Amino acid sequence: MGADGSVRWSFHPADYGSYPYGPAFGADGTVYIAFGPGLYALNDSGRQLWLGQSDAGEPSAAPVIGPDGTIYVWTVQGRLLAFSGSGSLRWSYLPQRYVSGNGWLALGPDSTVYVACEQMLSAVNGDGTGRWQFGGGEYWGISGPPAIATDGSVYVQLGESLYVLAPEDGHVLRSNPMHLTCSQPAPALAADGSCYVSGYGVEAIGPAGEALWQLDVDMPYYGWSQALLADSLLCVAGDGRAFAVKTGGGPAQSYWPMYQHDPQRTGRAR
Repeated sequence: MGADGSVRWSFHPADYGSYPYGPAFGADGTVYIAFGPGLYALNDSGRQLWLGQSDAGEPSAAPVIGPDGTIYVWTVQGRLLAFSGSGSLRWSYLPQRYVSGNGWLALGPDSTVYVACEQMLSAVNGDGTGRWQFGGGEYWGISGPPAIATDGSVYVQLGESLYVLAPEDGHVLRSNPMHLTCSQPAPALAADGSCYVSGYGVEAIGPAGEALWQLDVDMPYYGWSQALLADSLLCVAGDGRAFAVKTGGGPAQSYWPMYQHDPQRTGRAR
């Protein structure tokens, strides 16, 4: 869209009615959309540059882009795919404990790819080998996308608790019960070490895991819709309404402080 809100171009593959995931935006202006048969790369005029495909099923998560230009895609068959900037498939990974369905991706500072899907969080090395998995068993299920703190620790909500996991092996550093849980909560990490999670309102957790405050609006919001802006405003939308909350600081200067990395939803690690 243009600065005045006018539509500059639109894109839809012929004969495909499936749900698109993304977009993600490359540093060179390339737009990536996971859609139907695979990963589409478009230029800034909406022209298709290439289509990356595999035999692993349709995409089921928004793509994310590593600092070297690798694009990662999660599929409905439970595979993580890595594509080069020219559309060739670099590797495909199937988690040891199989999970499938819609997922959420985040990138760590050591090239780790984190996949949250159903009842499991999987950590995958940058070469396509597995590192660890967390969840299953007594856990109710992964609810939404992970975020990465400045020390590399991983924040993810599992059922009605927010977990902070060690990046090296996935062991639990701490957990917090959440009281306003709603659909697909996504942690947003602030520069002062606080964490904000939205659902039926917003809950604020301090750097040591202490409960700071909560705002109950008695209205379901999708957690992944929240964005923490540089001016300390936390903006949340869902079910036809939106609200903004003044917080104590802007986004953390971490590798992946919120869903799709930043308020612009570029899906690109810096």
